[in-house]
Amino acid sequence: MASYNIQLEKTRINAAGYCQSGPMRSPYDYMPDDFREAAEECGRRWVKLCETYLGDYRFSDPVWLADAL
Repeated sequence: MASYNIQLEKTRINAAGYCQSGPMRSPYDYMPDDFREAAEECGRRWVKLCETYLGDYRFSDPVWLADAL
């Protein structure tokens, strides 16, 4: 399992929608299909978990940028 850490994380992050982490490059371009499916499912579940607990919270205005602008 540890030999697929990079592939798992890239797949999970992409599935969660944090960002597009780009293509996997050699020698880290292989992982078993069941690992890929599990990582994608983990990303999808993370999104649902975050949405569940976000509630009505909205981030405040970035007051720390007021002086910079």
